[in-house]
Amino acid sequence: MGGDGEDDGSSGSPSLNRRVASSSVATMAANLAGLATGLVTFRLLTTRLGTSAYGQLATITNLVSVFVILTDIGVIALTTRELAQQPEAAASILGRGLGFRLSLCAIGMPIVWITGFALYSQQASIIRLGVVILSLSLPLEGASALLMSHFRASIRGVTVALWALTKGTITAVVLIVVLVSGGGVLGCVLCYLGGAALSTLLAVILVRREVTFRPQFKGQSWRRTGMASLAFGSIQIVNLLYLKFDILLLSVLSGSRVVGLYAVAYTLIGIVSNVPSAFMATVFPVLSRVTEGEASELAERASASLSALAGLAVAGVVVLGPALITLVSGPNYSGARIPLYLLSVTFLFTFPALAIGTTLVAINKMYGILRISIFGLLLNAGLNLVLIPTHGAPGAASATVVSELVVFVASARNFQRITGRRIPILSQSARPTLAAAACIGLSLLAPQVSAPIIAVLVIKSLVITMVYVVLLWAMRGLPQEAKAAVRSVTRRFARY
Repeated sequence: MGGDGEDDGSSGSPSLNRRVASSSVATMAANLAGLATGLVTFRLLTTRLGTSAYGQLATITNLVSVFVILTDIGVIALTTRELAQQPEAAASILGRGLGFRLSLCAIGMPIVWITGFALYSQQASIIRLGVVILSLSLPLEGASALLMSHFRASIRGVTVALWALTKGTITAVVLIVVLVSGGGVLGCVLCYLGGAALSTLLAVILVRREVTFRPQFKGQSWRRTGMASLAFGSIQIVNLLYLKFDILLLSVLSGSRVVGLYAVAYTLIGIVSNVPSAFMATVFPVLSRVTEGEASELAERASASLSALAGLAVAGVVVLGPALITLVSGPNYSGARIPLYLLSVTFLFTFPALAIGTTLVAINKMYGILRISIFGLLLNAGLNLVLIPTHGAPGAASATVVSELVVFVASARNFQRITGRRIPILSQSARPTLAAAACIGLSLLAPQVSAPIIAVLVIKSLVITMVYVVLLWAMRGLPQEAKAAVRSVTRRFARY
C-alpha cells in the first residue's frame, strides 16, 4: 500500500488507471466465474425446492439481508474512504470500524428474531426458524465485508474477487450436495451460514498478513466512527428498504408461491446489477482521492458509460429472459417473465444513478440524498400497497419502475445543485433506450434457432451485443471509454 500515494493527486495517472482497469477486469472475471456455479445452484434451488419452498427461502434471506445493511449504517463505506485517504492508519481504522460493526450486529440479532416472529406469525414455522438460524451470520457477514474494505481501498480487486469467488464456490458446492441429497429450506440456510463463517475466517487471514488489527469496542475514536458513519447509514438504510420493500410486502400480502416467482426475477436482475456495482466499487477509492471538480467530471463520464451499458442490459434481459428463466428455474416459474421484463427497465435509471450517488458519497457531499431516498421509499411503499393486492408480482415490479425513475431525476438535479455540473440524463439515456428498443424489435423478426438452450443463449448474447454496439455507434451514442476501446481493438487487428 505504500506506493499508493504517488497516484493520489491525479485521476488520470497511467499507473492508477491501469490498477483501476485491472481491478475492474478481475472483479468482472470473478463475477462471471461465480455466475457459472451460481446458476447451477439457482437451478437446483428453484427446481428441487419448488415455488412455495423457494419462496420461503427467499423470504428468510431477504429479511436477514435487510439487517445485514441495517447493522452497517455506512461503516464499510466510511472505512473504505478513510483507508483510501490514510493507508498508513489501517490498523486503527479497521479496529474502530470492526468494533463498531460487531456491536451493531449484537444489537441487531434479537431485533431480527422479533421482526421475523411479528411479520410471519401466521405463516409456516420454518420461516421463523430459518430467520433465527440465518441471523447468526450477521456478525460474520459484517466482519468479513468490513475487513475486505482494506483491499478495496487500495484498488486490489483481484484479492477481493478471489475471496468472493472462493466463498461463493464452496457455498455452492455444499448447497448442491444438500439439495441433491434431498435437503430442504433449513439445509440451505445452514449452508449460507457456513459460507459466512468460511468467508470471515478467510478475510481475517488475508488482512492479518498485512495489518495487525484488533476490534475496538470503546473510546472516543469508536464513538467518532459511529457518528461519522451515521451520515452514510441513514441514506443506506432508506435505500435498502426502498429496494427490498416490494419483497417484504409480497411476503406479507401474498403467498410463498408469488414470492418465489418474484424472487426469480429479482435474482436475475440482481446478477446483472452486480456489473455496475462492481465497477463503481473499484472507482470509489479514486473518487475519494481527487478534487471535487475532477470527481464531478468522472461522475459524468461514468454516468454516460453506465447508461450505455444499461441499454444493452435491458435488451439482453428482455430478449433472453424466457430462456434464462427456463434454464435456471424450469417451466414452473414462467410467471416470473412479466416482473423480469418490468424490472429490467429500471437499469436505465439505476445504472447512471449509481455513478451519481457514489460520487457524492466519495466527496462527502451527501446533502439532499436522504430526503430524496425517503421520498422514493414512501412513493414505492404507497404504490406497492395499491398494486400488490390486485396485480401481485407485476404490480410490485411496476411500483419499482416508477419510483426508480422519480428518484433518478431528483438525484441528477440534486447533483447539479451541489456540484454545479449538470448530468445530461436525457441525452445520455435517449440513444441507449432507442438502441435497446431496436434490438428487441429486431429479435422478434429473427428466425428461431433450433439448438440446446445454452447454445441459444450464447449465440443470442453475442448477436445482441454486436447489433446494439453498431446501432449505438450509428446513433453517435457510444461513450468516450467505449470509443477508445473500439479504436484500441481496431488498431490491434490492423497489425495483423
